[in-house]
Amino acid sequence: MANRKATVVCVIGSGRSGTSAVAHLARELGVYLGPDEHLQLETNWNSDGCWEHLALMNVSLEILKRLGGTPAAPPVFPPGWERAPELEDLKDAARRVIAQDFSGRDLWGWKDPTSCLTLPFWQELIGDMRYVICLRNPVDVAASQERQWSFSFPAAVSSWIERNLSAVVYTADQPRLFFSFDDYFQHPEAHVERLASFI
Repeated sequence: MANRKATVVCVIGSGRSGTSAVAHLARELGVYLGPDEHLQLETNWNSDGCWEHLALMNVSLEILKRLGGTPAAPPVFPPGWERAPELEDLKDAARRVIAQDFSGRDLWGWKDPTSCLTLPFWQELIGDMRYVICLRNPVDVAASQERQWSFSFPAAVSSWIERNLSAVVYTADQPRLFFSFDDYFQHPEAHVERLASFI
């Protein structure tokens, strides 16, 4: 298992809200995201890299699947779902990945928009974390999701609401930084400084 005293940074937010850019910034600031060969880097919708740890992302996707949902149509999460015995094998798998890729690291983290929905699982598994919640104008997010993934406008807005609401609720009373993708381009140096200070 990873060093218990490590600082763990979780970058979350609705897809197309700047999570990839912020994860890349966090990496440049010293947050270890895992070996490059285990990351989703360049894609046809993100030439600068997505920076998602594939194995950890797949755990969240499998959680949605087992609970009867998908990223586009998330399930209804029953109370206490994160402690369900049926998910123990996924916890074991996640522990193995974390031990393999992050053990001994003082500062590590991961980015995955799906984790907005599955945070209770990760909180149960990892414990204390620091959260960077990426925000972007929902109209721009919806337009980007329509263009990149063929989401309808109502579906994209619904996804934005659900992920942002989940992120805010699940990180209440936890160390968190709200990072505006729109504001970042107006004052990049100031926002990089905020991120560095928070990390």
